[in-house]
Order: sequence, then C-alpha cells, then structure tokens
Amino acid sequence: MRKVVHTAVVALSLSVALASTACTSSTNQPPNHPASPTGPVNPVKVSDAEFGPAVHKLLLNGERSQERLDLLVGVVRKQLQHAKVRFEGGHADQGVAALTGALYLVRVGELRSEMFTGGEDALKQSADAAAQVGDEGRARALYGMLKEALPAGAARDEVEQHLAALSTWMTKTRRAGSMSSLKDQHTSSALRSLLEPSKEALDAANKSTTSWVSAALKKNLDDMPMQDNSDREEAVSVFQAVRTGSFALAAVYLRQGDARGAFDAIQASDVGKVAPPPLLEALDAAAKESNPEAWAALLEVYSRAETPDRPETAMSPDLAAGAAWGCAVQLYRAEPYSLRAAGTLSTLLMRYGMSEAAPQVLVSALEKEPQPRNVATGLALLLRAIVDLDDINDVAAARRTFAGADRLLALADSSALKGKVNPSPGRLHYVMGAIESRAGELEKAKPHIEAAVASDPTVEALSLLAAIDRQRGAYDDALRSLNSMAEQASREGDKAAETRALTTRYEVLLEAGRKDEAPKVLERALRTALDARRLARSNAQLSEAERQLARVMEHYGDAAAARRATQRAFEASGGDIRQVTATVLDAARRALTLGDLRAGRDALRQAMDADIPDGDLVYVALWLQLLERRVKASSDGSVQEALQSVDSTDRWGRKLRAWGTQQLADQDLLGAAKNRVEKTEATFYAALSNPKGDLTERLKAVAGSQTIELVEVMIARDLLKRSSSYEPPELPKGVTVP
Repeated sequence: MRKVVHTAVVALSLSVALASTACTSSTNQPPNHPASPTGPVNPVKVSDAEFGPAVHKLLLNGERSQERLDLLVGVVRKQLQHAKVRFEGGHADQGVAALTGALYLVRVGELRSEMFTGGEDALKQSADAAAQVGDEGRARALYGMLKEALPAGAARDEVEQHLAALSTWMTKTRRAGSMSSLKDQHTSSALRSLLEPSKEALDAANKSTTSWVSAALKKNLDDMPMQDNSDREEAVSVFQAVRTGSFALAAVYLRQGDARGAFDAIQASDVGKVAPPPLLEALDAAAKESNPEAWAALLEVYSRAETPDRPETAMSPDLAAGAAWGCAVQLYRAEPYSLRAAGTLSTLLMRYGMSEAAPQVLVSALEKEPQPRNVATGLALLLRAIVDLDDINDVAAARRTFAGADRLLALADSSALKGKVNPSPGRLHYVMGAIESRAGELEKAKPHIEAAVASDPTVEALSLLAAIDRQRGAYDDALRSLNSMAEQASREGDKAAETRALTTRYEVLLEAGRKDEAPKVLERALRTALDARRLARSNAQLSEAERQLARVMEHYGDAAAARRATQRAFEASGGDIRQVTATVLDAARRALTLGDLRAGRDALRQAMDADIPDGDLVYVALWLQLLERRVKASSDGSVQEALQSVDSTDRWGRKLRAWGTQQLADQDLLGAAKNRVEKTEATFYAALSNPKGDLTERLKAVAGSQTIELVEVMIARDLLKRSSSYEPPELPKGVTVP
C-alpha cells in the first residue's frame, strides 16, 4: 500500500529519557493476564470516612493479594453507592463518571460479581445511558456485568433482552467485510474492554483491533474508489487504522497498566508493522524497569489524544482517556512522591468521582516539595473538587473530600507557608462553610466560617457568620460580625456591601427587641445606598446598588420607591444574566411579600424575556402563583406559560414544577422532599398555598429553620414582620430618594 506518514497521536517525544533502553525482541506469544486469588472473597466494609484512604491504598500498590481483592470489592461497592446517589439526584453524567471510576480500579483477573452487590441500579442506569447514545461497547460491558450480578428473574430477563437487541442492531448496521465495519467492531470491543476488566473482553479487543489493522495493510489508498460517502469512509478507516492502530491496541492494555501486554500484543501481530519505534521503546522501558519517564511520556501522548486536532482520523478519545488513567496510576506507583504524578492522578480522581482520595495522593508529594506555588496548586485542585461537588449537590462527597485534606491544610497553614499560599486554607474553609450553610447544616458550617474569619475576615465570611449567629439567636455576636463586615466593606470601598451589612444590622436589632437603635442604623443604610449609586463605576455595581436601595426602601414601607429602584437595577444590568437573575428574583420576592401583583407579573415577564436559568424561573413563577392566590386574582396565564417552558432543571426543580402545574398535591410535595432544604421549601409552599389554620406557626417554622440561604426564609421573616405590630420608620428629612 502507499506509505502513510506517521504523525502519531502527537509528535512523538516518547524516546525522551529512553536512550539507554533498547527495544528488545519479543517472543511472539499472547500477552499474559496476571492472576488474582481465586478463593472466596471477604469484602471489606468501607465506610464513607474510610473511602478516600482505601482508594489511595489500592492506587499506591497494585500487587495482587487476597487482602487487595477483599478491599477492592469493598471500595467498588461503596463507589457504586456514590454513583447511585448522583443518578438519583438527576446528575446522570456524574453518575456514569463515578461508576467508570469504580471499574477503572479493577484490572483483568480481579473482576468479581460480588463487587456489584447493592450497585445494580448504578450499573443499569449507566448501561441505559450508554445504549441511548449508541455506545454499544460500553452498553454491552455494563449489561453483561449486570446480568451476572442479578439473580434469575424478570430483571435479568430484561437485561438479556437488551443484550440480544444490541447484538441484532450491531449485525444490521454493519456491512460485513467493510473497513468501516471492522473499525466499528474495534471501537466497540475496545470501549467494552475499558469497563469490563475480563480476559474475554481484552482478547476480543485485541482480535478486533489487529483484524482492522491487518485488513488496512492489504489496501492501497491510491486504488480505492472515491465516488460517494461510503467510499470515503472506507478510505478514512484505512488511514486511521494505519495511523492510530498501534496506539489503540496499546491503549487497551495500558488501561490495565499493562505495558508488557501492550508491547507483546503489538509485536505478535501485523500491528507491529505500523508501530513507531519510540512507542515500542516506551512500552518496553515501562514494562521492564517501571521507568517513570516512560510512563510520563505515554501519559502525555494519551492525555493529548483525548482532544485530537482532527477527530475524524484520530483514536477514540474515550479509549485514550482509559489509557491515560492506567498510565497515570503506573506513574504514581513508580514515583509516588512526585508532583507530576500526584497532580495528574488527583485530577483524574476528581473526573471519575473519587475526589475523596485526591488529598491523600497529593499530600505526600507536597510535604516533600512544600514550595508555596506547589501547595497553592494542591489547594486549588481541592477547591475545584469541592466546588464541582457542590454544583451537583453532592454535599456528602464535598464533606468527605474536605475531611481528607487535614494534612494538606495544616501544611498550608504552617509557619513556613502561612500567608504565602493562594487560595488560602481560610478560603477553603469559607467555601466548605458556605456549602454546609446552603445545605441547612449550620452546626457544621459555623466552625468552618469561624476559621475563615480568623484567617481572612472577608465581607462574605463575616456576612455568613452573622447570618448563622442571627439564626441561633446570638444577636450580640451577629451584630459584632455585621459591624466588622461594614468596616471591612468601607475599607474596600464597597458601598453596596456596606449597605447590606447595615440593612441586616437593622433587621437584627428589631429581632433583638432593640427598636430604639434601629431607625438610625436604617438611615445610615439609606445614605450609604445612595452613595453606592453615586459611586458605582460599572453596570454591575450600579445594579447591585439599586437592589440594596430597593431593600432599604422596602423597610421604610415605600413600595413605589422600591419598585423604581428595582426597575433601574434591571436596566443597569445591561443584559448580564447574573445581574438580571438577581434583580428579577429580588423583585418577585418583594412582590409576594408586599402583595404587589403588578410588580410580580412584571418580574416574571422580565425573567422570561431575559431567558434566565430554568431553575430560577421556576421560583419566580411559583412566587407569582402564590401572590395571585393571596390577592385572589385570576391568573393571566403567564405562570402556566413559564412553568410549561421549563425543561432543564434538577430533580427537586421538577417536583416544584409539577406542584405548580397541579400535578402534585401539597402532601405529595412534602413527601417528595428528601433533605432539609427541600423540606423547608415544601413547608413554605404548602403553607402559602393553603393559608388556613396555623399559617403563622408554619411560617415561623420556615423563618426559624437552619436553611438560611433560602429566599423563602427571608420571605417568611418579612411576612411575619408585616403581620405583627411593625411600623416602618419615617423617611429622614432632607433625603431625596430617586
């Protein structure tokens, strides 16, 4: 055939540090499959607290033993539970990633059906997800393992039907003998081998890949017809087989960390004819000497191959990702105290839903090389992991990840590094405290926020500490934090934040029964808000200043002035979706509190016109719905239109939408609430939708709950205040409000 130039997956730099390592000849024997113990399994029961250290132990030492197998089974079981939680929370992609992480810990010879006890749901949902996107290789692997895990019965029969349907579909959609069919068979079997660490799956991937390359070597691109798309697909498949076949076959084995298997498989087949010598040198060096430079070079090649410049002729990115995992693990085992190994593996642990082990992997390397820059990189990785977990509402995993970082935080807080690392330990404590607070776990949040304030007394940390103390009735403590917050905001020139501190101080004084002091504080808040408007240097600053002014005027009882400020805030947002969202949420909240139907409908219209996120739009619509019921107004249809337009929200958002469209009754919504936040919201909506009876007591329950981050808590407080003997103070003389 015509010679095809090897650009490889990247410009091959695999020969770096391999000059002293010769590529030895191989006996053309099939690669070996190392054996694990075959006796009974005694799974270790791995708790959440033990999960991170247990994963780290498996990564650090790959020697096969009964002890390792027992621990591996326990770790896989626990990780499948984590995957199930993510599926149940409506985060299917993260559920699939977590299940992938569980299986990536298992190598050929270690797969046991006991691993899947209790994890059948996660297996099924991952298999269904793969089947839905046409990923037949992964679907076959997952359905096959699920079949072995299930007892005889209807569920197993259903899985067998899925497997039969997959086989039928694969047969019908492939042209027998064509290069594109051979390529599809290679892709399917290779992807199957990533998730199914069995000798059968590995051998099938070897066979299909070598068949694909062998067939390509018999073709001559110059003689192939190019009359239609199918002809072009055939030519591309030939080119791709020659260009990437050796890397693809190696990847199948490197996913297992088996460089010797990769080397032998290439040399035993026609794939050796197209394998670039540097690849073989790297595989041989990695196999014979556990050479970290060889593993690092292989890792770089496969990491880059995950995002190819020309996807149509590149190796499968998923296959490259599997190989990168195996290379990263082997590099870490070769040099567990190096930052290049620990940093890469930590990032992959986060990708595959095992961030709890990332601090364990990082800290030994950082303790050996404790330069500020290195430690800052480690803390930044940890911070990213926690924030990513918060984004999918997996507070438990964020908590586990933070708990595993005690040595890393202590290192960053040591006398040699204190004040030299950014992000600081205080910043991480603040983020973790904020996550706990949003989850309604104030007792868990308070120590984090106190640590953050002690380390770095930011406006945000002081504000949250004041909110926590306010909710537990420690008004003097809350007032001290609010004073500090106002002073800090003043030093930073942040007049909007200073207004917020003063406004909250006014509210706390009223709650503490210190009504004589409160009006002067509200006047200070008003004057500061007006200064914030005047001194704003950007649309975002002006929009925030107007929202703070609206809140002040709400306390003064001037609904018209609050409405004007809100409209100016919306206009100042300049289309910035964050500012628009904050403004319409604030407007909708205020409208419900004040019984202002026109303002509520304006807020929903603006929210829909601006196309704010569906998760926020649900709340704006529900608040208007409650307002219409409260003032006994007929619906104008906008609530129904908004709720019908929502389709991309999480599990709880879908429940709220169903409640708003009368598909769920109050009791059904209450029953669907799974955590403290959801239960508080359900109580709020059920109370206001049916205000008869003990409405005041139910609002008190909401206002006094630990879910202080919820807007519903703020609304409940304001409604209770308005139903009491509260009299707004008079507007100060000489002050003109726009």
